[in-house]
Amino acid sequence: MRKLLLITTLLLSLVLPARAGNHSLESHLSRGYNYLDKRQFDDAIIEFLEVLSIEPDNIRAIEGIEKARSLSKEPARKIPPVESIGIVVEEKVEEIPKFESPEREKTRPNYSNLLTILILLTMLLFGFSLALTYQKRENIIQRKYDELLTYERASGFLPEDKNLVKRLANLYKEEEIFDSSSARAYEKAEMFIEAGLSYQNSKDLRKAAEIYERKSSLEGDDYGILQELAQIYHDLAEEDRMANVLRRMVAIREEPSDLNILGELSRKLKDTEGAIIAYEKLSRLDKKNPEYQDRLLELYFENGDREKFLTLAEEVQMRRELTLDNLGKLARIYVENSIFDKASKIYGKLIEKKPEYRYELIETLLIQNRIEEALEECQRLPLSNSQEVNNLLALYGRISEKDPENSRVRDLIEETYRKAEEKGLETILTSASNEREKTFRPPLIEAQEQYSLLSQKTSSNPRSEK
Repeated sequence: MRKLLLITTLLLSLVLPARAGNHSLESHLSRGYNYLDKRQFDDAIIEFLEVLSIEPDNIRAIEGIEKARSLSKEPARKIPPVESIGIVVEEKVEEIPKFESPEREKTRPNYSNLLTILILLTMLLFGFSLALTYQKRENIIQRKYDELLTYERASGFLPEDKNLVKRLANLYKEEEIFDSSSARAYEKAEMFIEAGLSYQNSKDLRKAAEIYERKSSLEGDDYGILQELAQIYHDLAEEDRMANVLRRMVAIREEPSDLNILGELSRKLKDTEGAIIAYEKLSRLDKKNPEYQDRLLELYFENGDREKFLTLAEEVQMRRELTLDNLGKLARIYVENSIFDKASKIYGKLIEKKPEYRYELIETLLIQNRIEEALEECQRLPLSNSQEVNNLLALYGRISEKDPENSRVRDLIEETYRKAEEKGLETILTSASNEREKTFRPPLIEAQEQYSLLSQKTSSNPRSEK
Protein backbone atom coordinates (compact mmCIF):
# COMPACT_ATOMS: atom_id res chain seq x y z
CA MET A 1 0.00 0.00 0.00
CA ARG A 2 2.90 2.32 0.63
CA LYS A 3 3.92 1.92 -3.00
CA LEU A 4 0.40 2.75 -4.10
CA LEU A 5 0.38 5.91 -2.01
CA LEU A 6 3.76 6.92 -3.43
CA ILE A 7 2.58 6.59 -7.04
CA THR A 8 -0.61 8.50 -6.28
CA THR A 9 1.43 11.31 -4.73
CA LEU A 10 3.62 11.53 -7.84
CA LEU A 11 0.57 11.75 -10.12
CA LEU A 12 -0.91 14.52 -8.01
CA SER A 13 2.37 16.43 -8.11
CA LEU A 14 2.19 16.40 -11.96
CA VAL A 15 -1.44 17.46 -12.16
CA LEU A 16 -1.71 20.14 -9.46
CA PRO A 17 0.89 22.62 -10.92
CA ALA A 18 -0.91 22.54 -14.27
CA ARG A 19 -4.21 23.36 -12.56
CA ALA A 20 -2.56 26.19 -10.65
CA GLY A 21 -1.13 27.59 -13.91
CA ASN A 22 -4.51 27.49 -15.61
CA HIS A 23 -6.06 29.62 -12.88
CA SER A 24 -4.22 32.75 -14.18
CA LEU A 25 -5.83 32.34 -17.64
CA GLU A 26 -9.41 31.95 -16.51
CA SER A 27 -10.06 35.68 -16.29
CA HIS A 28 -9.02 36.26 -19.94
CA LEU A 29 -11.00 33.26 -21.11
CA SER A 30 -14.03 34.38 -19.14
CA ARG A 31 -13.89 37.89 -20.55
CA GLY A 32 -13.34 36.52 -24.06
CA TYR A 33 -16.47 34.36 -23.97
CA ASN A 34 -18.38 37.21 -22.35
CA TYR A 35 -17.45 39.40 -25.36
CA LEU A 36 -18.56 36.61 -27.66
CA ASP A 37 -21.98 36.59 -26.02
CA LYS A 38 -22.17 40.35 -26.57
CA ARG A 39 -20.99 39.89 -30.22
CA GLN A 40 -17.99 42.10 -29.58
CA PHE A 41 -15.76 39.91 -31.73
CA ASP A 42 -12.62 42.07 -31.95
CA ASP A 43 -12.48 42.44 -28.15
CA ALA A 44 -13.01 38.72 -27.79
CA ILE A 45 -10.11 37.97 -30.16
CA ILE A 46 -7.82 40.28 -28.18
CA GLU A 47 -8.65 38.44 -24.92
CA PHE A 48 -8.03 35.07 -26.51
CA LEU A 49 -4.75 36.29 -28.01
CA GLU A 50 -3.68 37.26 -24.48
CA VAL A 51 -4.28 33.66 -23.45
CA LEU A 52 -2.22 32.39 -26.43
CA SER A 53 0.64 34.72 -25.54
CA ILE A 54 0.84 32.92 -22.17
CA GLU A 55 -0.10 29.44 -23.33
CA PRO A 56 0.26 29.09 -27.13
CA ASP A 57 -1.47 25.69 -27.22
CA ASN A 58 -4.58 26.64 -25.25
CA ILE A 59 -7.40 24.88 -27.08
CA ARG A 60 -10.18 26.97 -25.52
CA ALA A 61 -8.57 30.22 -26.72
CA ILE A 62 -8.08 28.84 -30.23
CA GLU A 63 -11.68 27.63 -30.32
CA GLY A 64 -12.79 31.06 -29.11
CA ILE A 65 -10.89 32.81 -31.90
CA GLU A 66 -12.36 30.44 -34.45
CA LYS A 67 -15.84 31.03 -33.14
CA ALA A 68 -15.35 34.83 -33.14
CA ARG A 69 -14.16 34.78 -36.75
CA SER A 70 -16.95 32.46 -37.81
CA LEU A 71 -19.61 34.65 -36.22
CA SER A 72 -18.12 37.80 -37.71
CA LYS A 73 -18.52 36.15 -41.18
CA GLU A 74 -15.14 37.49 -42.33
CA PRO A 75 -12.76 34.53 -42.14
CA ALA A 76 -9.66 34.57 -44.38
CA ARG A 77 -9.50 30.79 -44.36
CA LYS A 78 -11.79 28.28 -42.72
CA ILE A 79 -10.06 26.20 -40.06
CA PRO A 80 -11.62 22.83 -39.33
CA PRO A 81 -13.29 22.82 -35.92
CA VAL A 82 -11.68 20.98 -33.07
CA GLU A 83 -13.54 17.72 -32.72
CA SER A 84 -12.90 14.64 -30.76
CA ILE A 85 -9.26 13.99 -30.00
CA GLY A 86 -7.61 11.44 -32.33
CA ILE A 87 -4.29 9.76 -32.82
CA VAL A 88 -2.46 10.65 -36.07
CA VAL A 89 -0.85 7.50 -37.46
CA GLU A 90 0.46 7.64 -41.04
CA GLU A 91 -1.96 10.52 -41.84
CA LYS A 92 -4.98 8.50 -40.64
CA VAL A 93 -6.94 9.67 -37.61
CA GLU A 94 -8.19 6.92 -35.35
CA GLU A 95 -10.78 7.76 -32.76
CA ILE A 96 -9.75 6.84 -29.24
CA PRO A 97 -12.56 5.13 -27.43
CA LYS A 98 -13.56 6.77 -24.23
CA PHE A 99 -12.19 5.07 -21.19
CA GLU A 100 -15.06 3.74 -19.18
CA SER A 101 -14.27 2.70 -15.67
CA PRO A 102 -16.01 -0.45 -14.48
CA GLU A 103 -18.96 -0.01 -12.22
CA ARG A 104 -18.00 -0.20 -8.60
CA GLU A 105 -19.22 -3.20 -6.86
CA LYS A 106 -20.85 -2.83 -3.53
CA THR A 107 -17.81 -4.39 -1.94
CA ARG A 108 -14.32 -3.16 -2.95
CA PRO A 109 -12.26 -6.01 -4.45
CA ASN A 110 -9.04 -6.83 -2.73
CA TYR A 111 -6.36 -6.32 -5.38
CA SER A 112 -2.85 -7.48 -4.78
CA ASN A 113 -0.05 -4.92 -4.81
CA LEU A 114 1.23 -6.24 -8.15
CA LEU A 115 -2.15 -5.93 -9.83
CA THR A 116 -2.53 -2.37 -8.51
CA ILE A 117 0.84 -1.37 -9.95
CA LEU A 118 -0.04 -2.88 -13.34
CA ILE A 119 -3.32 -0.95 -13.46
CA LEU A 120 -1.59 2.30 -12.54
CA LEU A 121 1.12 1.75 -15.16
CA THR A 122 -1.54 1.11 -17.79
CA MET A 123 -3.27 4.33 -16.80
CA LEU A 124 0.02 6.22 -17.00
CA LEU A 125 0.83 4.87 -20.50
CA PHE A 126 -2.68 5.63 -21.69
CA GLY A 127 -2.41 9.16 -20.33
CA PHE A 128 0.96 9.67 -21.98
CA SER A 129 -0.30 8.54 -25.40
CA LEU A 130 -3.35 10.73 -24.91
CA ALA A 131 -1.09 13.71 -24.19
CA LEU A 132 0.97 13.05 -27.34
CA THR A 133 -2.16 12.85 -29.44
CA TYR A 134 -3.46 16.06 -27.93
CA GLN A 135 -0.15 17.82 -28.64
CA LYS A 136 -0.08 16.68 -32.29
CA ARG A 137 -3.62 17.86 -32.78
CA GLU A 138 -2.81 21.16 -31.14
CA ASN A 139 0.26 21.62 -33.38
CA ILE A 140 -1.86 21.16 -36.52
CA ILE A 141 -4.47 23.59 -35.22
CA GLN A 142 -1.81 26.11 -34.20
CA ARG A 143 -0.18 25.98 -37.62
CA LYS A 144 -3.49 26.54 -39.38
CA TYR A 145 -4.26 29.38 -37.01
CA ASP A 146 -0.87 30.97 -37.71
CA GLU A 147 -1.47 30.73 -41.46
CA LEU A 148 -4.87 32.36 -41.06
CA LEU A 149 -3.64 35.14 -38.83
CA THR A 150 -0.64 35.81 -41.07
CA TYR A 151 -2.78 35.93 -44.20
CA GLU A 152 -5.19 38.38 -42.58
CA ARG A 153 -2.43 40.62 -41.37
CA ALA A 154 -0.69 40.51 -44.76
CA SER A 155 -3.92 41.47 -46.47
CA GLY A 156 -4.51 44.38 -44.14
CA PHE A 157 -7.26 42.88 -41.98
CA LEU A 158 -5.05 43.21 -38.90
CA PRO A 159 -1.95 45.36 -38.28
CA GLU A 160 0.87 43.94 -40.39
CA ASP A 161 3.53 41.82 -38.68
CA LYS A 162 6.71 41.27 -40.72
CA ASN A 163 7.53 38.01 -38.98
CA LEU A 164 4.09 36.59 -39.71
CA VAL A 165 4.28 37.74 -43.33
CA LYS A 166 7.64 36.00 -43.66
CA ARG A 167 6.20 32.83 -42.17
CA LEU A 168 3.32 32.82 -44.62
CA ALA A 169 5.66 33.41 -47.58
CA ASN A 170 7.83 30.53 -46.45
CA LEU A 171 4.76 28.30 -46.16
CA TYR A 172 3.88 29.16 -49.77
CA LYS A 173 7.46 28.45 -50.80
CA GLU A 174 7.45 25.05 -49.11
CA GLU A 175 4.29 24.17 -51.01
CA GLU A 176 5.73 25.68 -54.26
CA ILE A 177 2.77 28.03 -54.67
CA PHE A 178 3.51 30.73 -57.25
CA ASP A 179 0.31 32.48 -58.26
CA SER A 180 -1.70 35.62 -57.57
CA SER A 181 -2.59 34.44 -54.05
CA SER A 182 1.05 34.13 -53.04
CA ALA A 183 2.49 37.07 -54.99
CA ARG A 184 1.57 39.73 -52.43
CA ALA A 185 2.91 37.76 -49.48
CA TYR A 186 6.20 37.13 -51.30
CA GLU A 187 6.45 40.81 -52.17
CA LYS A 188 5.79 41.97 -48.60
CA ALA A 189 8.34 39.44 -47.32
CA GLU A 190 10.87 40.86 -49.83
CA MET A 191 11.28 37.44 -51.44
CA PHE A 192 11.74 39.05 -54.85
CA ILE A 193 12.50 35.99 -56.98
CA GLU A 194 9.42 34.17 -55.71
CA ALA A 195 7.29 37.30 -56.00
CA GLY A 196 8.38 37.91 -59.60
CA LEU A 197 7.68 34.30 -60.53
CA SER A 198 4.23 34.50 -58.95
CA TYR A 199 3.37 37.66 -60.90
CA GLN A 200 4.64 36.03 -64.10
CA ASN A 201 2.45 32.98 -63.53
CA SER A 202 -0.55 35.23 -62.94
CA LYS A 203 0.24 37.07 -66.24
CA ASP A 204 0.97 40.38 -64.49
CA LEU A 205 4.19 40.96 -66.44
CA ARG A 206 4.62 44.64 -65.63
CA LYS A 207 4.41 43.93 -61.90
CA ALA A 208 6.88 41.06 -62.34
CA ALA A 209 9.30 43.39 -64.16
CA GLU A 210 8.91 45.97 -61.38
CA ILE A 211 9.76 43.34 -58.74
CA TYR A 212 12.83 42.07 -60.62
CA GLU A 213 14.08 45.62 -61.21
CA ARG A 214 13.64 46.34 -57.51
CA LYS A 215 15.72 43.30 -56.64
CA SER A 216 18.48 44.43 -59.00
CA SER A 217 18.49 47.94 -57.56
CA LEU A 218 18.76 46.62 -54.00
CA GLU A 219 21.00 43.59 -54.46
CA GLY A 220 22.76 44.19 -57.78
CA ASP A 221 22.26 42.53 -61.15
CA ASP A 222 21.86 38.76 -61.21
CA TYR A 223 22.22 36.95 -64.53
CA GLY A 224 19.23 34.66 -63.96
CA ILE A 225 16.95 37.55 -62.97
CA LEU A 226 18.10 39.55 -66.00
CA GLN A 227 17.16 36.61 -68.22
CA GLU A 228 13.64 36.72 -66.80
CA LEU A 229 13.52 40.48 -67.33
CA ALA A 230 14.67 40.18 -70.95
CA GLN A 231 11.95 37.62 -71.64
CA ILE A 232 9.31 39.83 -70.00
CA TYR A 233 10.29 42.90 -72.04
CA HIS A 234 10.30 40.74 -75.18
CA ASP A 235 6.77 39.56 -74.39
CA LEU A 236 5.73 43.18 -73.76
CA ALA A 237 7.32 44.23 -77.09
CA GLU A 238 9.50 46.81 -75.27
CA GLU A 239 12.62 46.28 -77.35
CA ASP A 240 14.57 49.27 -76.05
CA ARG A 241 14.28 47.98 -72.47
CA MET A 242 15.12 44.47 -73.62
CA ALA A 243 18.29 45.79 -75.28
CA ASN A 244 19.26 47.58 -72.06
CA VAL A 245 18.81 44.35 -70.06
CA LEU A 246 20.89 42.42 -72.61
CA ARG A 247 23.73 44.95 -72.19
CA ARG A 248 23.62 44.31 -68.44
CA MET A 249 23.63 40.56 -69.09
CA VAL A 250 26.72 40.62 -71.32
CA ALA A 251 28.46 42.83 -68.76
CA ILE A 252 28.14 39.91 -66.32
CA ARG A 253 28.70 37.04 -68.75
CA GLU A 254 29.64 37.30 -72.43
CA GLU A 255 27.43 34.56 -73.82
CA PRO A 256 27.59 34.37 -77.66
CA SER A 257 23.82 33.85 -77.92
CA ASP A 258 23.14 36.98 -75.82
CA LEU A 259 25.62 39.05 -77.84
CA ASN A 260 24.07 37.85 -81.10
CA ILE A 261 20.57 38.84 -79.95
CA LEU A 262 21.87 42.18 -78.69
CA GLY A 263 23.60 42.85 -82.00
CA GLU A 264 20.50 42.10 -84.07
CA LEU A 265 18.25 44.07 -81.72
CA SER A 266 20.61 47.06 -81.82
CA ARG A 267 20.55 47.01 -85.62
CA LYS A 268 16.77 46.92 -85.55
CA LEU A 269 16.74 49.91 -83.20
CA LYS A 270 19.16 51.78 -85.53
CA ASP A 271 21.87 51.65 -82.87
CA THR A 272 24.75 50.85 -85.22
CA GLU A 273 27.43 51.64 -82.64
CA GLY A 274 25.82 49.27 -80.13
CA ALA A 275 25.57 46.54 -82.76
CA ILE A 276 29.24 47.00 -83.66
CA ILE A 277 30.29 46.62 -80.01
CA ALA A 278 28.25 43.40 -79.71
CA TYR A 279 29.64 41.83 -82.88
CA GLU A 280 33.22 42.89 -82.09
CA LYS A 281 32.92 40.92 -78.85
CA LEU A 282 31.43 38.00 -80.77
CA SER A 283 34.29 38.05 -83.26
CA ARG A 284 36.84 37.95 -80.43
CA LEU A 285 35.04 35.01 -78.79
CA ASP A 286 34.73 33.06 -82.04
CA LYS A 287 37.17 34.22 -84.71
CA LYS A 288 36.28 31.36 -87.04
CA ASN A 289 32.56 32.06 -87.28
CA PRO A 290 32.01 33.70 -90.71
CA GLU A 291 28.51 34.90 -89.81
CA TYR A 292 29.72 37.27 -87.08
CA GLN A 293 32.54 38.64 -89.27
CA ASP A 294 30.28 39.24 -92.26
CA ARG A 295 27.77 41.14 -90.12
CA LEU A 296 30.55 43.19 -88.58
CA LEU A 297 31.83 44.08 -92.06
CA GLU A 298 28.34 45.21 -93.07
CA LEU A 299 28.09 47.34 -89.92
CA TYR A 300 31.50 48.95 -90.50
CA PHE A 301 30.49 49.90 -94.05
CA GLU A 302 27.09 51.23 -92.95
CA ASN A 303 28.74 53.31 -90.23
CA GLY A 304 31.39 54.72 -92.59
CA ASP A 305 34.27 52.94 -90.80
CA ARG A 306 36.18 52.32 -94.04
CA GLU A 307 39.54 51.64 -92.38
CA LYS A 308 38.05 49.07 -90.00
CA PHE A 309 36.23 47.46 -92.91
CA LEU A 310 39.42 47.27 -94.98
CA THR A 311 41.47 45.80 -92.12
CA LEU A 312 38.91 43.13 -91.22
CA ALA A 313 38.10 42.26 -94.86
CA GLU A 314 41.76 41.67 -95.73
CA GLU A 315 42.18 39.60 -92.58
CA VAL A 316 39.15 37.45 -93.42
CA GLN A 317 40.23 37.11 -97.06
CA MET A 318 43.42 35.42 -95.92
CA ARG A 319 41.34 32.57 -94.46
CA ARG A 320 38.33 32.39 -96.76
CA GLU A 321 36.51 34.11 -99.61
CA LEU A 322 34.30 37.06 -98.74
CA THR A 323 30.63 37.19 -99.68
CA LEU A 324 29.86 38.79 -103.05
CA ASP A 325 28.36 41.82 -101.33
CA ASN A 326 31.41 42.40 -99.13
CA LEU A 327 33.74 41.75 -102.08
CA GLY A 328 31.97 44.51 -104.00
CA LYS A 329 32.34 46.86 -101.02
CA LEU A 330 36.02 46.00 -100.68
CA ALA A 331 36.63 46.74 -104.38
CA ARG A 332 34.85 50.06 -103.98
CA ILE A 333 37.06 51.01 -101.00
CA TYR A 334 40.15 50.10 -103.06
CA VAL A 335 38.91 52.43 -105.82
CA GLU A 336 38.29 55.21 -103.29
CA ASN A 337 41.83 54.71 -101.98
CA SER A 338 43.27 54.60 -105.55
CA ILE A 339 44.37 50.97 -105.15
CA PHE A 340 43.18 50.09 -108.66
CA ASP A 341 45.18 46.92 -109.22
CA LYS A 342 43.53 45.24 -106.20
CA ALA A 343 40.16 46.61 -107.24
CA SER A 344 40.48 45.14 -110.74
CA LYS A 345 41.42 41.73 -109.29
CA ILE A 346 38.31 41.71 -107.15
CA TYR A 347 36.09 42.81 -110.06
CA GLY A 348 37.62 39.96 -112.05
CA LYS A 349 36.32 37.54 -109.40
CA LEU A 350 32.95 39.21 -109.14
CA ILE A 351 32.10 39.02 -112.85
CA GLU A 352 32.18 35.23 -112.64
CA LYS A 353 28.90 35.36 -110.71
CA LYS A 354 27.76 38.93 -111.41
CA PRO A 355 28.61 39.94 -115.00
CA GLU A 356 27.27 43.46 -114.44
CA TYR A 357 30.50 44.22 -112.56
CA ARG A 358 32.36 44.08 -115.94
CA TYR A 359 31.80 47.81 -116.42
CA GLU A 360 33.64 48.54 -113.14
CA LEU A 361 36.45 46.18 -114.17
CA ILE A 362 36.90 48.02 -117.50
CA GLU A 363 36.97 51.37 -115.66
CA THR A 364 39.75 50.26 -113.31
CA LEU A 365 41.74 48.81 -116.21
CA LEU A 366 41.46 52.07 -118.13
CA ILE A 367 42.65 54.10 -115.15
CA GLN A 368 45.74 51.86 -115.04
CA ASN A 369 46.19 52.34 -118.86
CA ARG A 370 45.75 48.61 -119.37
CA ILE A 371 44.17 49.25 -122.79
CA GLU A 372 44.38 45.80 -124.33
CA GLU A 373 42.84 44.12 -121.29
CA ALA A 374 40.08 46.74 -121.30
CA LEU A 375 39.37 46.07 -124.98
CA GLU A 376 39.14 42.32 -124.32
CA GLU A 377 36.59 42.91 -121.58
CA CYS A 378 34.62 45.34 -123.79
CA GLN A 379 34.12 42.61 -126.39
CA ARG A 380 32.52 40.42 -123.71
CA LEU A 381 29.80 42.96 -122.94
CA PRO A 382 26.27 42.03 -124.14
CA LEU A 383 24.56 43.85 -127.04
CA SER A 384 20.93 42.92 -126.52
CA ASN A 385 19.41 46.44 -126.46
CA SER A 386 20.11 50.02 -127.47
CA GLN A 387 21.37 51.05 -124.01
CA GLU A 388 24.00 48.31 -123.97
CA VAL A 389 25.14 49.30 -127.48
CA ASN A 390 25.52 52.95 -126.49
CA ASN A 391 27.32 52.00 -123.25
CA LEU A 392 29.86 50.01 -125.25
CA LEU A 393 30.31 52.83 -127.76
CA ALA A 394 30.91 55.23 -124.86
CA LEU A 395 33.65 52.97 -123.51
CA TYR A 396 35.28 52.69 -126.93
CA GLY A 397 35.16 56.47 -127.21
CA ARG A 398 37.05 56.86 -123.92
CA ILE A 399 39.63 54.29 -124.98
CA SER A 400 40.08 56.17 -128.26
CA GLU A 401 40.72 59.37 -126.32
CA LYS A 402 43.44 57.62 -124.32
CA ASP A 403 44.99 55.96 -127.39
CA PRO A 404 44.03 57.95 -130.55
CA GLU A 405 46.44 55.99 -132.78
CA ASN A 406 44.93 52.64 -131.91
CA SER A 407 43.32 51.41 -135.13
CA ARG A 408 41.78 48.43 -133.37
CA VAL A 409 39.51 50.74 -131.42
CA ARG A 410 38.16 52.33 -134.62
CA ASP A 411 37.52 48.91 -136.13
CA LEU A 412 35.63 47.80 -132.98
CA ILE A 413 33.50 50.95 -133.06
CA GLU A 414 32.50 50.31 -136.70
CA GLU A 415 31.80 46.65 -135.89
CA THR A 416 29.55 47.68 -133.02
CA TYR A 417 27.55 50.02 -135.27
CA ARG A 418 27.18 47.26 -137.83
CA LYS A 419 25.89 44.74 -135.25
CA ALA A 420 23.45 47.32 -133.90
CA GLU A 421 22.10 48.03 -137.39
CA GLU A 422 21.67 44.31 -138.03
CA LYS A 423 19.63 43.98 -134.83
CA GLY A 424 17.68 47.15 -135.52
CA LEU A 425 18.99 48.89 -132.37
CA GLU A 426 19.14 52.67 -132.08
CA THR A 427 22.63 54.18 -131.93
CA ILE A 428 24.25 57.57 -131.65
CA LEU A 429 24.69 59.59 -134.93
CA THR A 430 28.12 60.57 -136.21
CA SER A 431 29.56 64.00 -135.57
CA ALA A 432 30.46 66.61 -138.15
CA SER A 433 34.01 65.27 -138.30
CA ASN A 434 32.59 61.95 -139.45
CA GLU A 435 33.76 60.25 -136.26
CA ARG A 436 31.54 58.37 -133.91
CA GLU A 437 31.02 60.14 -130.56
CA LYS A 438 29.51 59.07 -127.25
CA THR A 439 26.57 60.99 -125.91
CA PHE A 440 25.52 58.66 -123.07
CA ARG A 441 27.41 57.13 -120.19
CA PRO A 442 25.69 54.89 -117.63
CA PRO A 443 26.40 55.05 -113.88
CA LEU A 444 29.35 52.85 -113.07
CA ILE A 445 28.09 51.37 -109.80
CA GLU A 446 24.36 51.02 -109.32
CA ALA A 447 22.44 50.57 -106.05
CA GLN A 448 25.44 51.87 -104.08
CA GLU A 449 26.53 55.20 -102.66
CA GLN A 450 27.74 57.75 -105.20
CA TYR A 451 31.43 58.47 -105.34
CA SER A 452 33.84 60.32 -107.64
CA LEU A 453 34.01 59.13 -111.26
CA LEU A 454 36.84 56.81 -112.05
CA SER A 455 37.72 58.95 -115.05
CA GLN A 456 38.83 61.63 -112.65
CA LYS A 457 41.43 59.32 -111.12
CA THR A 458 44.99 59.61 -112.37
CA SER A 459 46.95 56.69 -113.67
CA SER A 460 49.76 57.27 -111.21
CA ASN A 461 48.19 54.66 -108.95
CA PRO A 462 50.07 55.83 -105.84
CA ARG A 463 48.99 52.98 -103.51
CA SER A 464 49.00 50.23 -106.15
CA GLU A 465 50.72 47.06 -105.06
CA LYS A 466 51.78 45.16 -108.14
